[in-house]
Parts: sequence; structure tokens; C-alpha cells
Amino acid sequence: MPKGARMTEDQARAQQGFSLIELSIMLIIMGLLVVPIFQFYDVYKENRDLRTTESSLNVVANALSEFLATEGRLPCPANPALPRNNANHGEEDCALATAPGFDFDGNGAADDYDGNGADDTIYTGSLPYVQLGINMTETLDAYGSKIMYAVSESMTRAGGVSTSWGSIQVQSKAYDEDTGVDVISNEKELFGDDDGSGRPDNDEAPPFGQIDDGLFHSVVFSTGRDKKGGYTVDGALVVPCNAANGADAENCDGDALFLTTTTYESPGANYFDDQVYYRLWSFGSLWSVDPGTDNIFNNNPGNVGINTASPQEKLHVSGNVRANEVTSDLVCHFDAGTGVKKCFQPSAIGGDNSVVGEGMKCASNEVMVGITNGGPDCQPVGLAPADLYGQNCGLGGGGEQLFLTGINADGTIQCTATP
Repeated sequence: MPKGARMTEDQARAQQGFSLIELSIMLIIMGLLVVPIFQFYDVYKENRDLRTTESSLNVVANALSEFLATEGRLPCPANPALPRNNANHGEEDCALATAPGFDFDGNGAADDYDGNGADDTIYTGSLPYVQLGINMTETLDAYGSKIMYAVSESMTRAGGVSTSWGSIQVQSKAYDEDTGVDVISNEKELFGDDDGSGRPDNDEAPPFGQIDDGLFHSVVFSTGRDKKGGYTVDGALVVPCNAANGADAENCDGDALFLTTTTYESPGANYFDDQVYYRLWSFGSLWSVDPGTDNIFNNNPGNVGINTASPQEKLHVSGNVRANEVTSDLVCHFDAGTGVKKCFQPSAIGGDNSVVGEGMKCASNEVMVGITNGGPDCQPVGLAPADLYGQNCGLGGGGEQLFLTGINADGTIQCTATP
């Protein structure tokens, strides 16, 4: 600027910069632009975490399905409190404490849906990724917590699972706009007690993840963003399970009742951010193949009948069976009138007479006159036996003593006089 010249008013204002009012307006405008961006990112991140967790839950579901098809049962949970450097980290633990199954009939005690004479129980823990054959990271949710797993004890028994009923209840909660309160749904459309039996009518099993009330075999769930009841990969409990901190505490309290509802993240008793998947399992096929031996086995947990609809044994044949050789630990006769089963070991007939406890033989001064209760009926030589069992030789037509010399094909005995 030439010496002696004076600045115009606009030039002076430009050198002074922004006024406080102008700076405040600019900050307000920037805030209005930035806040929606952060809100959008928060929503994006939450949806991404939900999708990531859902993906892990689907991996787990497929692994459980494959384990059931291969092993004929579901695995027990792993101990969630074990650190990563523990040798049993991610291993199923069937010695975990159990909790009572759900009391469906409301009598104050767990029910016995598997019919074994004892109240049903459930296991709760983390996923046994070792037995499931999946990576440890696939059993974590998007928030770094272990995905939790509850299973009916009856579904974990090797060779004896019961797919008829579960011991786990899943309830859904929804907001009723008319009354303004949350309503716990307990309608059981697929599992209603229509026949009055006191147990749910399991006419149709829902697909994995379907929201419906009923008794289920297993539940897998993420403890959500608040990590209530969740465990870190090193076995540390992140947030204790406290009912005062939200409705999702129902899923970490260790009992057989689980809750699913829409996400509600306002602090208070209604807070819920868990993702809950559950299933009533059934075998896709009655037969499976053991990949180690190529043996096939039947998956039916009950009895199998041939030509009978009410089999009384693991295999009940109403008819004739033909075989070139039969190997058995016991040979039994069942008296339908008395309900008494009498058995003897095949070694009593096919065993080695020189081995104690095998074969049928009498003392040197006795003769065998019949078979009674799986053993030889021996009488002293020259003593006429009383006909107590219907298969004793007794006396011949001339009053002579008869002795056992064989057994006919129809089961009657062959008797001859003393040579």
C-alpha cells in the first residue's frame, strides 16, 4: 500500500478475520453436518456387528448339524471360564453342572419328556469348537465375547439321544400398542397342548432361528454389545448377569428359560441386545455312516420293530429269523403270562466241558435227566426223578429208568433206558 494511503473498511474487516458470531455460526453448521455422519456410522457399525454375529451363529448351526449327523448326538458345552492357554479350552465338558429343564406342565418340577424316569436337565456353557471342528474365532461374536450354548442333556447321550422333546423354553416378547405394555407370548402355535397330554404337541419342528414358543433341544446366543453374562476368549466374565440391568439377563441366569425380542438399547429393565437362535433337532436320516469304520448304524433312539408297531426290545421281530450263525451273550425265554424272563448263557451248551462254568455236565455218580433254568437237571444213578419240570425223562413203559440222550428240533428231549 502506498505510503500515506488509508485502508478501506472492507480491507480492514478482511485483516481482522472472523468475528465470534461468524465463528459460532460456522461451528453450528459444521456440527449439523458432522452429527448425522457420526449417527450414520454408528448405525452402520451396529448393523455390521449384527451381520457378523449372525454369520458366526450360522457357522455354529451348521457345525452342530454336522456333528449330530456324524455322532448321533449333540456335544456338551465347553467351560466358558477356561483361559485360552488351558489344554481343555474349547473342549466339550459333560461334567459341567446341569440345571433343571423347563417346567412345562407347571407342577413345580422339571418334566421327564425323554421317559427315562428322571427329571430332564440342561447344560449351559460356551461352544466346544474342538469337537465341532471350527475355528475358535468363529465361536466369538462381533463384540469379542464367546457365543453361549445351552443344550438338553438328553441330546448329548452317546447312543441314546431323545429327539422327541427338548428341555428348553424360548419365549418371545413384543410391545402391545393398544395396552402400552410388553407382552410375553406363550401361545405355542406349533407346540400347543391340543391333545391334553400335558406336553407340547411336537407335530412339526420349526426351521433354525424361527421365532416361536415351545420346548427346544438347544440354544446358541450372543450376549450382545453390553456383554452381560459374556466371557472373553480368556475366560473372564465381562459383565455379571443382573436382572436389574435389562431383560436379556433372562438368557444368562443359568435356567432353562430364554427370551428373544427386538433390540432395545435404552437403559433400564427392558434393555435387550442379545441374538438368540434355537432349534428342535431331528435326524435327517434314520441311518448314518461311521466314517472311521464305514459301519452303518440306526439313529432311532427308541426300539425298532419288524412286523410289529410296538417293539419291546431294541430290535423286535414278529416272525421267523434265518441265520447261518447266531452269536449272543444270553438266550432267554419270556413268559408273557407272568412277565418273567429266564435266560442262560450259550456257553452252557456250546462251551468247553473241561472249563469250569461251561458246558452241561453232571457229577460222576449222576446222570442228566433234563434242563432246568439254563442248567443240567442231574439225578443220582438209579433214582427215578419226579416229573417236576415237564422235560424229565422219568420211567419207561416197563418201569425202567430213562436217561436224557438228546434234544429234538421241536425242543422236546430224547430219553433211553440205561444201556
